[in-house]
Amino acid sequence: MTTPQAKLLLIETVGDAPGAVLTAGERVLASAEFPSRSASAVLLGELRLMLRSSGVSLRDLSGIGVVSGPGSFTGVRTGLAMAKGLCEVVHLPLASVSRLEVLAEAADLHEGFAVLDAGRGALYVREQRRT
Repeated sequence: MTTPQAKLLLIETVGDAPGAVLTAGERVLASAEFPSRSASAVLLGELRLMLRSSGVSLRDLSGIGVVSGPGSFTGVRTGLAMAKGLCEVVHLPLASVSRLEVLAEAADLHEGFAVLDAGRGALYVREQRRT
């Protein structure tokens, strides 16, 4: 007997390219990109559309993942509040991840610094050391 692949809803509202992805294992079932600085206005509607178009309900999900920053304060609040609210409604596990951690992992950075522009001449920095 095969076990069904975990279905995850992944939300990113803190960076320059906000969006969401609905996955089943490594397969993308639906995705959406949000207009920059407009995630709070469109997030719920876009998530509903993604779930409906893929035939997945919230109760079918294995969990929700959300990027927790660093980034736009409104974006952080929007993503975390939506993810937490949805998880509370249907009792799903919630996982949050740092954008800097994702950046370091995507670059296969074993040692060094992951850096993002924080605006106004500031930087977000994560020191990466893998031993």
